[in-house]
Amino acid sequence: MARPSNPGDVVAPLLAYLRERFPLSPEHEALVRSMAVPITLARGEQLQRAGEIADQTCFVVKGLLRSYALDQDGHEHILRFAAEGWWLGDPESARKHTPTRVFFEAIEPSIVLRISRLDHERMMETIPGHAISYARGMQAWGAARERWILSNLTGTAKERYREFLDTYPDIAARVPQRMIASYLGLAPETLSRVRRRFAKKSPSHGDGSRTRRPPRPGSGSD
Repeated sequence: MARPSNPGDVVAPLLAYLRERFPLSPEHEALVRSMAVPITLARGEQLQRAGEIADQTCFVVKGLLRSYALDQDGHEHILRFAAEGWWLGDPESARKHTPTRVFFEAIEPSIVLRISRLDHERMMETIPGHAISYARGMQAWGAARERWILSNLTGTAKERYREFLDTYPDIAARVPQRMIASYLGLAPETLSRVRRRFAKKSPSHGDGSRTRRPPRPGSGSD
């Protein structure tokens, strides 16, 4: 069960994240601190379960989480990963107040800041710049997600894996192969074959292409 963490200064990374995007007054910092609830998660512990109302937004302070859904046969399908500095939530469930179909689970020991839907709405109404920054980040993430869906529908296994390495190099080094396979919509055996080909080609994945950083949900990235 997710446990509240000793607050300490665990909210500092969120404040630093916000200051990078717009000025924060002392009053606004105090408001954020009053709304953010630190939660500690052990490896494999769930932050959210399908069937719950996802009436919250979470900011990852430390660690790595995944979101996934189950199909009719109980097979997992990973939808995304969320590392430090990323937001995690189910806006549709929060907005419509309907049960979510998505699980959030810690891949590593993690700390997240949980902000209720109403408190986050108050943040966007009260803190100048936050609503615009958050909306831009969500738009950028939505565009990235559309590219991911298109890649999974039309790309070869090699192309999908190449795209994943280019876009999420840090996450690729932290996630088990079976989870990467699930995210890419590949059988683990297929991904193993693709990885072997890449390893034979070059330890740096072959073509020396530059790493492309993905937009983080709510980051305000263009």
